[in-house]
Amino acid sequence: MKTKVAAAIAATIVISVVFVALMPRIPSTLAQLSWTDNISFYRDVTAVYTDIRKITSNETISVDVRVYLTSTENMEFLDYYRLSANGTDFIIISGGEIPLSNGTYYGLEPSQTLYFSIEAKGASFVSEHDTASVGVRVDFWSAAYEHDVAITGMNLSKSVVGQGYPMRVNVTVENQGNFTETFDVTCFANTTIIGTQTVTDLAIDESVTLTFAWDTAGIPYGNYTINAVADTIPEETDTADNSHDDGTVLVTIAGDVNGDKTVNTLDLSILSQAYGSSRGEPRYNPAADIDENDLVDVMDLFILARNLGTAVP
Repeated sequence: MKTKVAAAIAATIVISVVFVALMPRIPSTLAQLSWTDNISFYRDVTAVYTDIRKITSNETISVDVRVYLTSTENMEFLDYYRLSANGTDFIIISGGEIPLSNGTYYGLEPSQTLYFSIEAKGASFVSEHDTASVGVRVDFWSAAYEHDVAITGMNLSKSVVGQGYPMRVNVTVENQGNFTETFDVTCFANTTIIGTQTVTDLAIDESVTLTFAWDTAGIPYGNYTINAVADTIPEETDTADNSHDDGTVLVTIAGDVNGDKTVNTLDLSILSQAYGSSRGEPRYNPAADIDENDLVDVMDLFILARNLGTAVP
């Protein structure tokens, strides 16, 4: 019987496995290593098996290691199964239960070796010889690879808008991670949603500007904070730059060009100075372009004249 036990222990010791290479700039799991431990048990014998595996990284950047249990057989024969890496327990199975099935070991630096220690303890009470099989999968991730999107800029077409007329909000988003990303961006006026747009397949280091049109029909008079939020994507950790605001916009009476909540001759004078100009020209005043057609023209003058002498209640 002792000979059988010794042979079983010897059979569980696997020669060191060397992880040859981690391919750079692959937008997914960098690489995987899998193995199965076949642990033999004999009647009325309790034994501890130790298996040392070695993984050496030749990557030029640090690597994170994630370990998962892939499959098990005959777990009822195990008192416990323990997988450790440099003293950190990744997987512990006790009495057929799996309270800890994965973990992350940080700090596998270039040329550093990660030593896995495997222990199992159990006994067969059914037959002379039983085997428990435990499958393990190890994933390698580079700390330099991450999901990260950001709102890098926002521009408002005007800071004063006449109630019932539109204005535009331009939002610039950038992919600052290492994966092509698809995500939603939502623009708000206070808590009211102006609109949601989907950014599809935004490439690494690329940016795109989204234009949201805010129709202020039915929006109460007052100041509104304009804010844009990019959805948090799976595995994104840097979320502080997923939102951005660009000050406030006053919703007032159409024709109140200077934002004093009254339409009077001062507004008429300001509009007259910008009359005939278009967006981009020196005289152009976005508040005087009441109907947001990128031109201060007779229609804007008509809107102001219609409300001349009125004030916000």
